[in-house]
Amino acid sequence: MIIKKRLNLDEKIYKSNKIIDLVNDYFNVDCRIAKRNREIINPRQIAIYLINKNIFISTKETGKLFLSNTNNYLDHATILHAKNKIKGYLDVRDKEVIRFINDLKDDCKLISKLNGLDLLRYKEKVEILKIIDKYSLEELTNLKTTLNETT
Repeated sequence: MIIKKRLNLDEKIYKSNKIIDLVNDYFNVDCRIAKRNREIINPRQIAIYLINKNIFISTKETGKLFLSNTNNYLDHATILHAKNKIKGYLDVRDKEVIRFINDLKDDCKLISKLNGLDLLRYKEKVEILKIIDKYSLEELTNLKTTLNETT
């Protein structure tokens, strides 16, 4: 039972990270970092709102996905504030925020439907990238050449 709960949390964290990546690509920023300027805060708040809307994950776990200036990660109150801030913009029909949310919502729904196999593939990809990072470009090029010669 505990393993199933942990896998479920891993899936939620994976999906939440995919939504953050989507927002980062859309705004061309890294909203995980601990900066408080407008270029970072607005995308971060939108990411938090979209995570809350599409993934059933606690505010504490959501906060762990973002760095903070004062703590290691964002706290429960900050996550609630961010979610409510975007909801407030939507309630008053802020055209810019509505456009951002509309542009991202369909992809977020698709992300929310990813399954356990996608999670396993992602974990394997991360492990492979960790291994690759240990090698220089020259070593990787030599490895590619060697592989091409053997096939």
